[in-house]
Amino acid sequence: MTIRICEPKDSEQVLRLVTSVLAKEFPEDQSAYATNDLERLTETYQGPANVFFIAEEGNQIIGTCGVKADGEKTAILRRLFVDPHYRGRGIGFKLLQESLGFCRRQGFEEVVIRTSNRMEQAVRLCRLLGFSENGSWTFGDVTLSLYRLRLQSK
Repeated sequence: MTIRICEPKDSEQVLRLVTSVLAKEFPEDQSAYATNDLERLTETYQGPANVFFIAEEGNQIIGTCGVKADGEKTAILRRLFVDPHYRGRGIGFKLLQESLGFCRRQGFEEVVIRTSNRMEQAVRLCRLLGFSENGSWTFGDVTLSLYRLRLQSK
């Protein structure tokens, strides 16, 4: 398994992975997760302070995590997904570590991630890495929570 930066040729496979996980596991949450960014993946995540990582085994994309600048000092993590057949192998952890390393190198001081209360594995992983909940709100039938992590310079 390797983690690398997404290339234009990966866009269709990334969209398929994310939408299939949402449809199968979180159908109630789909309304809160529009796919506009994925439909324009390389445009959305281009620029020096933005990146989209993928975990790949062979030619199959098995995990994703995007980083977007949300101001000068804050980055937002998006699209943290791992194919259900590959969970429990530390892939989400490695994607988050790579993303947080990128954020540190870019000079971000804080990282945020929004997640549904139903995405229990993502919440558990974020808490393991030191994120703390910083509010929640209801979007239709979905409760979304915001998690924050202050970064230490390395």
